[in-house]
Amino acid sequence: MARKKILFVVLNWGLGHATRSIPIIQTLKKMGFEVQLASDGRAKYLLEKEFGHDDVWQLPSYGVEYKYKNILWNVAAATHRVSLGMLKEHFLIRKWIKKHNFDLVISDNRYGSMCCGVPSLFICHQIQLITPFRFLNGIASWFSKMIINRFDACLIPDREKEHSLAGFLSHAEALSIPYYYLGAVSTMQKENTPTIKWDAIFILSGPEPQRTQLEIILKEQIKSLSGKYLMVLGKSEKQGTEYSDNLEIRQFMTRKELNLVMNEANIVVSRSGYSTILDLAKLEKKALLIPTPGQTEQEYLSDYFSKKNIFFSVHQDEIDLKTDLLNVENYSGLRKYEELDLEEKLKKIFSSIFFS
Repeated sequence: MARKKILFVVLNWGLGHATRSIPIIQTLKKMGFEVQLASDGRAKYLLEKEFGHDDVWQLPSYGVEYKYKNILWNVAAATHRVSLGMLKEHFLIRKWIKKHNFDLVISDNRYGSMCCGVPSLFICHQIQLITPFRFLNGIASWFSKMIINRFDACLIPDREKEHSLAGFLSHAEALSIPYYYLGAVSTMQKENTPTIKWDAIFILSGPEPQRTQLEIILKEQIKSLSGKYLMVLGKSEKQGTEYSDNLEIRQFMTRKELNLVMNEANIVVSRSGYSTILDLAKLEKKALLIPTPGQTEQEYLSDYFSKKNIFFSVHQDEIDLKTDLLNVENYSGLRKYEELDLEEKLKKIFSSIFFS
């Protein structure tokens, strides 16, 4: 396959989009592509720590703030900032393509990268949208698919059909462009005989101020627990470690470091973001899921896995760790599922669409 230059752009909405993009980026580099990364905020910091500071270009921020529990109000309040950010992004990417001769753009949920003069792929697991108001779901999903259809193809980080990890969200039959399922895309690897060092590991992520609010709740309740616990704050722009009687707090951990400590933990406690689900699928860990209040996708995923008796879930304002951590043991966790090699999948996709 001839060497090609790829511009890979990543949305800054928590760290989930960046973490699930990492194994795809690593695979593309392994395949011999020249990959240039671009993002903003904490996602940019994370990518810089994984791939090097000089390898990540600055994109305009979409400026979404999580002030309200209802996600629609947050999006509505930021509509002008998102629109402006997408417009700036679009013209910036067109400028980069012309200046650096990129052959392809791959976008993890950054909509401004469409129709920029070269083929473009869109990474998304949420084809069907869920809103706080059921009667708006159809309209929201139609609008989402209209935008995605302006790309050349859609890459879905999920398993197909009955093995799906996103359930209804990743149903892509209504798309008019080619779509391809990549499987459980994650850098995490299960250790067959790990030493259990932590009774539970708490992984915090997502938009502020909800991330900090959850941190405060969990720290207070951990004080009354027996055992040994680790909390990772997900602040990719910071460093450092703090200690208390039964809790070690890390500001941030690389994916390699996180892989180690998640294997060493009996239980994982985290948001029910989709990238976390992908990690749990690879690690086959039991987990306590706490959806971000008002974030309908996370609420759906929590309910989806709870009904399947896979993960125990609790709302943020109902957390009782003494009871909740015991309840987790009654749930199965995700079982192992063999998947095709990511490199082989990407070779087939690129050969059939762009590089035949």
